Amino acid sequence: MAKSKQLAEQLTQRAFASLKIFKGRAVALEALAEYLLKRDR
Repeated sequence: MAKSKQLAEQLTQRAFASLKIFKGRAVALEALAEYLLKRDR
C-alpha cells in the first residue's frame, strides 16, 4: 500500500508539472488530481 501511495504521489506531481503550461487555467484538473490522491476509498 505504501508503494502505491508513493507512486500515486509521484504521478500526481508529474501531472501538476504538465499542467503548468496552462498558467492557472487548469485549476479544475489540479483539484481533481489532488482529490484522487487524497481520497481514502
